[in-house]
Amino acid sequence: MTEKKNDTRECGVGKAKVRIVKMDSEGNIISIEEYYGNVFLTCGVQTIWNIIAQNITSWTLGICVGDGSASASASQTCLQGSNQACSNASSVNVSNNQLSVTATFGTNQANFTWNEIGVAFTNLTCPNCSYALIDRLVTAMGVKQPGTTWQVTITLTIS
Repeated sequence: MTEKKNDTRECGVGKAKVRIVKMDSEGNIISIEEYYGNVFLTCGVQTIWNIIAQNITSWTLGICVGDGSASASASQTCLQGSNQACSNASSVNVSNNQLSVTATFGTNQANFTWNEIGVAFTNLTCPNCSYALIDRLVTAMGVKQPGTTWQVTITLTIS
């Protein structure tokens, strides 16, 4: 078989921006932090293709966080930490080539060290995981204390 190459360059880069608004028990903003980078995960991307192909017709987006610090790899199906929590999206927006998902982790939710984060289909699953994680970013984001609320927006860009 002869391969024919097109002069058009293939491209397709996925990026993520994570914005966390950290608030105290009275709703006062403590800090606003931004983090960049991610790895798209094979099972999560496969789930997206199944939704596009209409093999899956009902899904719920959210954001999941954990305390794992292992490097991200496309073959991972889940967050890696022993402490994990997911929150369903309060807002989902599409603009051009970007998807923005916002979720809030309340005063009694996800109170542990945050080292990993990603967008997930919270009502679907991947092998060995109770959700279908689309992407995973590994970075130290701090320790969420009881009584605080963290509002997270993840913007995924494909270009």
